[in-house]
Amino acid sequence: MKYTTLLSIFLLSLFFLMGIPAQAETVYVTDSITITMRNGPSTKNKILKMISSGTRLEIIDQASGWLKVAAEDGTTGWVIKNYTMEQAPKDLRIQELEAERNELKAQNNAYQSELAQLKKEIKAFKETAANSDTRLSSLKKRVAFLQNEVQQARKNDQRKWFLYGAGVVGGSALIGFVFGRIRRKKPSRLHF
Repeated sequence: MKYTTLLSIFLLSLFFLMGIPAQAETVYVTDSITITMRNGPSTKNKILKMISSGTRLEIIDQASGWLKVAAEDGTTGWVIKNYTMEQAPKDLRIQELEAERNELKAQNNAYQSELAQLKKEIKAFKETAANSDTRLSSLKKRVAFLQNEVQQARKNDQRKWFLYGAGVVGGSALIGFVFGRIRRKKPSRLHF
């Protein structure tokens, strides 16, 4: 009796596991064909629609070589499992890769354009820097020349003040000498 109970549990478990629907896997109709979606898992069941290669289908259930699937438009039905595959067909992948390549080309063109603009700006900055260096050099020469002029003016100013001082001293000495002589020549009127 124990043997029959274990066998019954095993068979029930096996049937139970076969009846569990597959978890949301994605399959695609194989390359370059059109398949039928039917309302049951048999070629005798009614055709619901024709599905072309590359159509994305979501698996709902499985039964003896058939898959119950849902199309992107919401239609559900059965398709033969051998006409599906887990990866997208080559044509679809090629289209996706070409779209990605075109997008990357557009981004590259935008980056190239931006790079060319940045190169122009760098060239303009370098020219401005070179002009600034030339102007700075010219201004430094002008400053050195003006500093030299200021030093010469200070020296000339010092000489001028020296000459003025010498002139005042010399003039004072001359006036003192002349007045001293005049005073000596005059006889004094009062004699004692």
